[in-house]
Amino acid sequence: MNRSVPDRFWAKVNKAGPVVVPELGECWVWTASVDIGGYGAFGLGGRMHAAHRVSWLLEHGEFPELCALHRCDNRLCVRPAHIFIGTRADNMRDCIDKGRMRRGVLPGASNPAAKLSPDDIRRIRASDGTLATIAAAFGISRSQALRIRRRESWASVE
Repeated sequence: MNRSVPDRFWAKVNKAGPVVVPELGECWVWTASVDIGGYGAFGLGGRMHAAHRVSWLLEHGEFPELCALHRCDNRLCVRPAHIFIGTRADNMRDCIDKGRMRRGVLPGASNPAAKLSPDDIRRIRASDGTLATIAAAFGISRSQALRIRRRESWASVE
């Protein structure tokens, strides 16, 4: 028997989760697959999606164009009332405001796991090569190369 997407999705949720923010009530906790970042993961249309984004889809009828953020700061929460939409900048401000990142700590080269240096970033932005060529040369994905070129990533590097 083929179950509907909502039935498959909500069967993987514990609606009696913890209360992280008292005024919001209980979190609805994802109990199935989790991605490397600690967010719930749900298979839909042949690919994996963040469970909180699927929750937004089920509640609003479409995936959010921007980031889906947690009011409760619980990565496994999929309760629609706990999810709001914002830009990447909103997500970073939210992260700082909730103490998950210190102000003044630059992402990128200050991260010990960084693959790239500020000089690499400047070379990527100056290059007229294709995204695939740049990605291969620097050991990054094409989407990361594009974010660097658009200054969506490594914005602190001039």
